[in-house]
Amino acid sequence: MKNAIILITFTALVFLAGWWISDEPLDPAAQLWLETDDQENAAYQHLVDLIGIDPPFDPDTAQQKLDRPASFPPSNADLLEELLQQDLLCEHYTAACLLNQQQYHAQANELLSRFSPYLARYKSFLDFEEFRDKTPSGIDTPFPHYRRLIALARLQSLQWAMNKDGQGLASEIERLRHLLAQRHSILSKVIVTRILSEKIQLAALLMQQGQPVSLSQYRLSTAEKSFRSALAYEFRFSTSVLQQDWRSNEFFGEHWLENLYYIIGLRENITTNRAFLFYQHYADLSENPPFVIANDVYQLPAPSLSQAIRNPAGNQLLESSLPHYTEYLNRLSHLDAQMQLLSWFRHHDPSLPNPWSPEGGMMLEKSSDEICFPSDFNSENMRSCLPLLDADQHLEKQG
Repeated sequence: MKNAIILITFTALVFLAGWWISDEPLDPAAQLWLETDDQENAAYQHLVDLIGIDPPFDPDTAQQKLDRPASFPPSNADLLEELLQQDLLCEHYTAACLLNQQQYHAQANELLSRFSPYLARYKSFLDFEEFRDKTPSGIDTPFPHYRRLIALARLQSLQWAMNKDGQGLASEIERLRHLLAQRHSILSKVIVTRILSEKIQLAALLMQQGQPVSLSQYRLSTAEKSFRSALAYEFRFSTSVLQQDWRSNEFFGEHWLENLYYIIGLRENITTNRAFLFYQHYADLSENPPFVIANDVYQLPAPSLSQAIRNPAGNQLLESSLPHYTEYLNRLSHLDAQMQLLSWFRHHDPSLPNPWSPEGGMMLEKSSDEICFPSDFNSENMRSCLPLLDADQHLEKQG
């Protein structure tokens, strides 16, 4: 009898230990998000060839640039870096910035002429039908130098401003909207959103100068708003970082007890499955109206008893490392609001529904230099506003 009890106890302990060290199966939906596409993408390669890769800072490379003689011929990268410093380009379109551009014809034409080859390649990039951000998922992976893409987009805006070419601007906006709906990383999605926001600001100003800027739609589509592909990329990135750190022991502590805690207390699939719920929520949320996104108070569901017992270290990592993506989603909400505001310049309707309000209420707010949808989420860098021309400039306005 005593031996039987010992055998049963031993068997139970073995079973319990086996259960405790076991991992759960990977969620099939999470597995789909983790799958990578190995096919090359011509649009992404064109972009990289145009703007280059933003590598980590290398002091030796930086010193070599400083040591170059003044007569050393500049590289393509150096020229685009110079474009970033041009005061004539507008970081945010205001009446003052537009009028300044239209005043300095000679300087603007010289700038456009000098960078015309790059501008042609920027237009070629927008002509691609399919874009996929092919930046590898890894902690040390350098991204394309997206600041240079922003500079080229601003140079193109300078051309539209100089020529008062609303039709050309409208065509570019449509191509950028097509690009926005493609498969992005978080970074590339935010960059295209920023470029589009600046284009919509310019469109509002040109319309007030009597230039029609006609768009097919004045609301973002679900595909344009969606962060699903970008969050799938971010999910792959975070999972890749976790796997790299786990295999290299880089997140282990200095004390052996802390090392032991992470070795025996982390289950990779349990951690991945719980993280997937988090990313999936924000992917679904991104396709909702602005007022739904703004009022989201999501918290990652607590682990089950089994997950809590088997994966304490992984649960702790999730609680301390998962960011909230509402700010990124709000950028698209502001862009959507700006698109709706642009329609106001075609038909002045003071009762235009406010996308930040469930009832669509709250009248438009108008000041001397901008018109806005009232929102608690308007900030200096993200605003549901468009610029107004100063009436004292006596410029032709579209009624």
